[in-house]
Amino acid sequence: MRALRILGLADGGRSLLCEDPSSAEQFTLPVDGTLRAAVRGETAVLGQLEFDGDAQLRPKEIQSRIRAGASVEELAALAGTSLHRIERFAHPVLLERSSIAEKARKARPSIDGISGLASLETTVAGALAARGNEDPVVWDAHKEDGDWVLTLSWNVGRSTRRAEWTYHRGPDGGTLTARNDAAADLVDPALKILRPMRELRAVGGPAVPMAPRSTAASAPTPPPALLDPTVPTVPTAPAEPVVERERRLVEETVTDERSGAVPPKPKPETPSGERRTGTDSARPASRGGRRPAMPSWEEVLLGTRSTKD
Repeated sequence: MRALRILGLADGGRSLLCEDPSSAEQFTLPVDGTLRAAVRGETAVLGQLEFDGDAQLRPKEIQSRIRAGASVEELAALAGTSLHRIERFAHPVLLERSSIAEKARKARPSIDGISGLASLETTVAGALAARGNEDPVVWDAHKEDGDWVLTLSWNVGRSTRRAEWTYHRGPDGGTLTARNDAAADLVDPALKILRPMRELRAVGGPAVPMAPRSTAASAPTPPPALLDPTVPTVPTAPAEPVVERERRLVEETVTDERSGAVPPKPKPETPSGERRTGTDSARPASRGGRRPAMPSWEEVLLGTRSTKD
């Protein structure tokens, strides 16, 4: 860089005449707002003047675009200027976005008006770990249509996925609602158990809540047409519990032993092969009631048999 020496004014005071001491080459420098601001040391005015001459992007527009989610690289390419010039105005807005992203990911996700018990950061970490995704994630935030939007980016294979939630500020940290399918897919399994019971609506009928299924199998009830109304229903006595029946038998046994009562001997059972019919069992009974008459000596010697009246 060559140092110039000021010789004086030219063009009626509209330019500054300078000279290179080594080569005696002369240069002119226009006397404008930039030169005046440089002489006074007004750096803010210098930055504004630089953007006035560079492109259509002014500092306020740069900050507005950065807040809406644009990057420094995108704006530098759009304005055709260096990254340093964009970063000077984008830095405070980038800090604001980082702060909002930090607060929003601590909020609880919400589906159908029901908020989860854990923060979004904890819920997402569990969902990604269950899918075997251990790569680092990137949290960010930007403002869109007056609402802050929290974004999450992570890699799946060679592709990058992006989830978005709308951040609703609140005294308890706020809540978040999913804006796209990727966001809903990450938090929906954790909130399914908190959803209200669905209703079944018949065609042309009122809504009927769906009752939970019973785990125990219920016995089928016979239709009323199969029941005979003329046959009285006999109430079934409740079965005696096993423990109660055993206790009663023990008490009866102890009572019999104390009183000296001898329990009756069981009758021997007749084998099934030797069972007799009713006619056979009646014959021995009739024979046992009558004894045969013994003959007298007279009848034996004479060979006669006396008749009895």
